[in-house]
Amino acid sequence: MKSSSIKSTTKFFTLVLGVLWGPLLALGASSNSSSSPGGGSTQTLTSQKARIVNAAVAVVAEDVLTIRRVNLSSILEHWLLLHSEATTHLENNSERSADHKDWIPVWGTPAFRAETSLLVVDELVSREAQFQQTAQIPTENVQKLTNQIIEDLKNWPPWKDLEASPEELRAMMGRHLLATEFLKTKSEASGLQVSELDARNYFEANKAQFNGLDYKLFNEAIKKFLIRRQTESSLKSWIDGLRGKYHARLLLD
Repeated sequence: MKSSSIKSTTKFFTLVLGVLWGPLLALGASSNSSSSPGGGSTQTLTSQKARIVNAAVAVVAEDVLTIRRVNLSSILEHWLLLHSEATTHLENNSERSADHKDWIPVWGTPAFRAETSLLVVDELVSREAQFQQTAQIPTENVQKLTNQIIEDLKNWPPWKDLEASPEELRAMMGRHLLATEFLKTKSEASGLQVSELDARNYFEANKAQFNGLDYKLFNEAIKKFLIRRQTESSLKSWIDGLRGKYHARLLLD
């Protein structure tokens, strides 16, 4: 038991040191880089941008979540909302993904904090689903959606700036789908539902996202989307239990 306590303490301090020293090391590397005529300024700006997007915003167990990770998660979630099974017949990908302006939350805003909280919930729920071995997502489904999002967004500059590898996206997609499926099961068991009126109101308030397409194409996807966003308050005691179990905390305060 003493050995286990020492290992846990060591892991905690290693994580803290990584969070604290990571940005400082990056800053040192930036200040020591050569500033050749016409190139140094660009290199410095690139380094500063890298430090910002890699800043830690939350921790789940041994996993440090960064601004970049929050942005990727937000894009993935919004893309999946438009990529329902009912829209797969559309030949033009831009018809499904016409308006991306709200897909990346602005740092420091309530929207960014909300997306960070959603990512933490995703990480907690997917870990618990794996632990309980209840929900299962076919590997081929994860791979298919991963290939599709890469193809759909390949020419969008903010997406390209995030430089997500296929392996990273596949892992994120798998965790997100697993968490969504497990949350659906928990929500149904607790009686949590989203009405047709709620789904319709969301659609009407965000019509630009759906590019003039019919509500019926998205109603089920919207309901899943809204259930996921209500989970933190509706299943608060369960989520709080998972926060303690997996040592999750926000670093935004």
